[in-house]
Amino acid sequence: SAWVKEPYDTSRNGSRDAFLARIVPDGAQGGWKLDHWSYFGGASDDESVGLVIAADGVLYLAGRTYSTDFPMAGNSAQTENKGEGDVFVMRYNPFWDGYDTLEYSSYLGTAVAEVPLAVAANAKGWVTVAGYTSAGELPEGALNSPLQPSNRGGTDAFVFTFNTRGEASATLLMATLFGGYGTDLANAVEMDEAGRVYVAGMTMSSDLPLDGPSYQAEYHENGDAFLVILDPSQASFDQLDYATFFGGYDLDVAMGMRRTADGLIWLTGYTVSDDFPLSAGAFQTMKMGYVDAWVAAVDPTKAGADFVRYSSYLGGEGTEVGYAVTQGPDGKITVGGYTNS
Repeated sequence: SAWVKEPYDTSRNGSRDAFLARIVPDGAQGGWKLDHWSYFGGASDDESVGLVIAADGVLYLAGRTYSTDFPMAGNSAQTENKGEGDVFVMRYNPFWDGYDTLEYSSYLGTAVAEVPLAVAANAKGWVTVAGYTSAGELPEGALNSPLQPSNRGGTDAFVFTFNTRGEASATLLMATLFGGYGTDLANAVEMDEAGRVYVAGMTMSSDLPLDGPSYQAEYHENGDAFLVILDPSQASFDQLDYATFFGGYDLDVAMGMRRTADGLIWLTGYTVSDDFPLSAGAFQTMKMGYVDAWVAAVDPTKAGADFVRYSSYLGGEGTEVGYAVTQGPDGKITVGGYTNS
């Protein structure tokens, strides 16, 4: 009920705005009702790609904007739209009213398009946006020198981490590209309370930077999933804590990720590989269609076979793609995606 306050913006500003809505149980009717709604945007197109609710109830939104008048708030890392669609990140406090709800907002981008795909946050007020770009260089203003300052291939992943409670000109903790000579996409991101950033996606680069006890140190051709752990508090090569390929000898893509309280990383996505790495006790040990979803729990602190705590195909005779994975209060894991089986 503390949420039912005046939203930030009740009017649409351009042809396409980002929005936030909360739907809650309606006790009187036994159904559901809309109890909070807000637009976010400027005069051009704005779209959100993700929403995170941190442990303190504050919300973090990220997306892409073409507007030169997107609303800014707090100590923005970048106050101007630099080009063909910049990333935006926002901290929205629903326990305040009206314009006070927007506690932080910033652009981040270059003259070349950045395409955000995922957002994560923690209770420290840190938020990370990940995606991909063909930009040759990074946006300026990060506090620490980047792991990878320049694009190594046509399309590289990017990872931007902000401290939304930071001092003026000190809110961009980390900005780095990540990839090799091929195409690299960051499709999912998570954060822990210490601030480490977990990124998963797809790579077609055999020279992807690796670190730690990599479960799979060699690229298996045709596109592999990857998992990387970055530390925004460090600089340059010290930002890379862990990285591994993960997949079989055909296309494998990680699309969704959730880090659980026991430190495991749950991943889901899709695969064309008949030899995708599986665990003992897998629910489904054979690929059923040309493209199957998969779900896996991995432990990046462990080497060798101990890395894969659980891994299974998930699919029928058609196509399945896993987009998201999460853990409920009962500890059970839920995977969402689509199927035509």
